[in-house]
Amino acid sequence: SQEHLGRMDAGERKASIGIDWLQGTVPFEKMPLLTSYLNALCDTQAEFYNFGMMSFQACCQWHPFGIKMAWDLDEKNRKRHKDRILLVLEGSTFRDFTPINLFRFVKDMALKFSFKCSRIDLAFDDFEKIIEPREVLSYADQGFYKGFRFHDPHGRRMRNGELKGDGVTFGARGGGGKYLRCYNKELESKGETDSIRWEVEFSKDRANAIFIELVNCFDLDEFACKISMFIGGSIDFAERMPCGKFNELDRLAFWEQILHYLGKAVIRC
Repeated sequence: SQEHLGRMDAGERKASIGIDWLQGTVPFEKMPLLTSYLNALCDTQAEFYNFGMMSFQACCQWHPFGIKMAWDLDEKNRKRHKDRILLVLEGSTFRDFTPINLFRFVKDMALKFSFKCSRIDLAFDDFEKIIEPREVLSYADQGFYKGFRFHDPHGRRMRNGELKGDGVTFGARGGGGKYLRCYNKELESKGETDSIRWEVEFSKDRANAIFIELVNCFDLDEFACKISMFIGGSIDFAERMPCGKFNELDRLAFWEQILHYLGKAVIRC
C-alpha cells in the first residue's frame, strides 16, 4: 500500500548513500506472486505492453516508479533464460523508499522471490562537494589511484559558455564486474540534487555477491555500513613512489575526508 512509500530531502544531509539501480532475475513460477507484491507496494497496477525488452518477449511497468518486469511467452525462450523473469528497478524507484522499507524490500526479494542480482548500483552523494570531478581527473591522470586499470573523462561538455556536464569514470561497464563514476549531480539532475556523486555499478557475479551481503545484514545500521564499505572500498587514492609503487600510507587528503563522510552517511531516500 501507499504507506510503503515516502520521501525525504537528501539535501538536508551532509552526505547520503543508497541503492541507485537493481536488476536481476526471479524464477518464472513466482511471477504471479511478484506481480501481486509490486501492485501492493506501488498501490497501482502495472501497465502491460505488447513488446518485450532485453531479449525477453513481453514486459510491463509500474508507473511512475520505474519498476519493470520482463518474461517469455513460450517454453523455448523460457529455457533460454533458465525459466526466470527479469526485474529492473531504476534509480528513480529508490527515491520513493524509506530507509527501513528499502532494507525490507531487499530482504523480501531474496527470501520470498529467490532474486538473483546481475546489477546493483551503490551511490554516495557528497553535499559538501569536497572535490570536483575535474580535480579527481587530475589526480587520476597522475596515476594516484588503484582498484581499476584505467580511467576516462566523462560527460564534460560546454554549451553557450556554460558547463553542462562534468565527470570522470574508472573501469568499463561489465569489465571486471565494477565501474565507478564521479560526476556533478547538480548538472546532471538540472539542479534537483546539489552534490558530487560517487556511483559504483557492480555487475554479474560480483553484483550478486554484494546483494547477498546486503540481504544478510542484521539491521539498518549494518545495511548502511555495508553500502558505505562497498563504495569506499571500490577504489583508493594515494600518491605513487618514484618507482611507481602505490603508497598506501600517503592516502590523498580528499579521499580520507570522503571516507570519513562515508562512515557517517545516512541511507538516502
